[in-house]
Amino acid sequence: MSVILRMCGSRKRASRLYDMAAPLRNLWRWQGTVLPLVLSRVEIWFFLLLHVALVIVREYTGYDVWGDSPISVLTIPSAVLAFFLVFFNGHCYARFTGFYGATTGMMGATQELIELISVHLADEPVARWDAIRYAVSSILLTYYKVR
Repeated sequence: MSVILRMCGSRKRASRLYDMAAPLRNLWRWQGTVLPLVLSRVEIWFFLLLHVALVIVREYTGYDVWGDSPISVLTIPSAVLAFFLVFFNGHCYARFTGFYGATTGMMGATQELIELISVHLADEPVARWDAIRYAVSSILLTYYKVR
């Protein structure tokens, strides 16, 4: 833990990291989880309230929303949903592998460029720092534009 504290620079920052000594405390953490992102979406609350409303309608009025429709009504939409999910996920994975190849290529080229700058400007530390700083900032801007 002391290595992490030294890397982060302060105790306040290190308190956000995962602590192996307190696994139960980590289960109840809010910050750094997916829950704030999910629970801030309107769709989650809309469908939850729709479900609650339909259950209340069925329980208190006796009106069955689905009626006497057989389960075979759901087979065609389920098959279409599975078809689209498979191809959509395949397309997403292809995009991911393409972006991964592009970003690792950019990182490798940047590392080579910075190594060359470090070697050729070894006698001028101020010029070396300026050149490396501009190279790294341009790559970071390029990464931030890739969405």
